[in-house]
This record gives sequence, structure tokens and C-alpha cells, in this order.
Amino acid sequence: EAVPPGRGNELIDPLLVACMNGQVVQFDHQKYTDSVPKRRIIYPHQVKEHRNRWYVIGHEPDPVQLRVFGLDRIISGTVQPIELAFTPPDFDADAYFRPALGVAIYDNPAEAVVLSFGYEQGLHFRSQPFFPFHESDVLTDTTGEFRVKLTLIINDELLFELARLGNSVKVISPPTLVSRLTGFLQRALEQYA
Repeated sequence: EAVPPGRGNELIDPLLVACMNGQVVQFDHQKYTDSVPKRRIIYPHQVKEHRNRWYVIGHEPDPVQLRVFGLDRIISGTVQPIELAFTPPDFDADAYFRPALGVAIYDNPAEAVVLSFGYEQGLHFRSQPFFPFHESDVLTDTTGEFRVKLTLIINDELLFELARLGNSVKVISPPTLVSRLTGFLQRALEQYA
């Protein structure tokens, strides 16, 4: 499927160059909920794509904190390298994002999430999983059920993915995820009542 290029894609190259060169950059970023953009300064670590949108992940110097900015919300023409003596904390982007779906700042650790699929849905999940798993993570694989344990961070992206799968998946554990998902689905259903 052809996906139209997203707004902000022209910023990928200059931000990648800044990442590779360890160059601090500044830009104007406007949240969807703000009426005016805000000047941001970051030491970029990585440019990452998720669901056809691009993001830059980096540390802000004041206060020092990890941040994620959507390129579609960066004002075109405002990305500029700047001279700033700032050494960010060590950051391993691959390790940080490995246990999560999406692109966000995560404070919670990964948890064991057990999902149950019917046989056919299990075949679909095996062929195109929304999260990587190993054969040792498969708990049941019969003609009646495919059950798998995924170790990942419970976040909104996981909720959205599970909601997208509808009745083809059942969350077995943890109970906190069962509660969040059933509440999410109940609120969606109430819109049509």
C-alpha cells in the first residue's frame, strides 16, 4: 500500500546528521493542543518511525530529561544545529524501545503479558506478530488455542493494538491490563449506546 509522505519527513535527514555527529539542535515544536510553538533544544539520539510517523528522541539539557518529538509538529525551517556544551546521559535506544510498542517515554518496566488466541488467529499472529517473541514464549499451541507470553511495557499503544484485534484475542494476564482493556472497550461501546 502506498502511504502518502507525512508532514515533517523533510526533517529526517538533518536530524539523522545531528544524531550521527552528536550535534545539539534547536527547533520550534507545536503540540496539537498548543496555540503557539515552543523552542526546544535537544541532543538527538535517534530518529524513529512508528505507524508512518517519524519522531526524534533525545535529551533536553534543562532540565535533563529524555524527550520524544513528532516531526510532523516541528515547524519546517526551524531545525538548526547550535553550539552548546552538553553531555547527555548514556542512552541505548535499542534497549530502551525493545520492550515497548510505539514511541513514547516509558517509566514502567516490562511485564509478562499472556494472550490467548483461537487456532486460526494464532496462525495469523505467528505469521505477523505485533510484537516479537521466541518459541520459548509459546505456552500452548494446539488446534484449540495458541497462548503466548510477551514481555513488554503496558502502554496505550498496546491497548490500541489489542482493541484492534477485537474478539480474536483474550488477555489472560496481568489483571491490570485486563482491567485497562475492558475499561477502554467499555468506554468505546458507551459511545454507541
